[in-house]
Amino acid sequence: MQLKLSEIEKKYLDQQFPDIHFSFYQSTDIEHFISCFVARVPNHQSCKDNWLNITTEIAINFQAALTSELALWNIYLVFICPEQIDKHLKYQIENNRFALRKIVLASKIDETTWEQQIRDMLGRAILGDDLELDSALDRACTVPLITTDDNFIRQALTNVPNIPLDGKEKSIQIRRKQIEELLVQVTKNEN
Repeated sequence: MQLKLSEIEKKYLDQQFPDIHFSFYQSTDIEHFISCFVARVPNHQSCKDNWLNITTEIAINFQAALTSELALWNIYLVFICPEQIDKHLKYQIENNRFALRKIVLASKIDETTWEQQIRDMLGRAILGDDLELDSALDRACTVPLITTDDNFIRQALTNVPNIPLDGKEKSIQIRRKQIEELLVQVTKNEN
């Protein structure tokens, strides 16, 4: 998934906060809809003075118009400041739960490559592009726990996406059955 620069009506932000540069990014993946406002503030004080008002404006003018439940809860506001942000202010902003998720980044932006720089920062901060994830299935099956040709652990892990996770009685029974089958196989292979 990637975040792509998009054009939306953001005049309400540009007019009310003229010293702050706003841009808007949306995910390219329809299933995981993410909206991300980026506010490039000129300094620490501007971030401190305006973060709550910007949040409120986005909640009133953008979030209130959304109809999808998923879209309502996947809105980010990323503040990028060229100066180091006080850790108490950063904590206050990022832990504020009103309307949308907020992230504070301290970074100078080169005006010639700003779009790519911001996309890279968003990829790391929101999408986890800098993380290297091992497949649990591959990691569990790299060294066979069982010396037979039939690796039941691989087979069991392959079924994980099909196991229901809700609290319904039928789902609980399905999970219980899967665990019992695994225990039988483990016991059989230990003997």
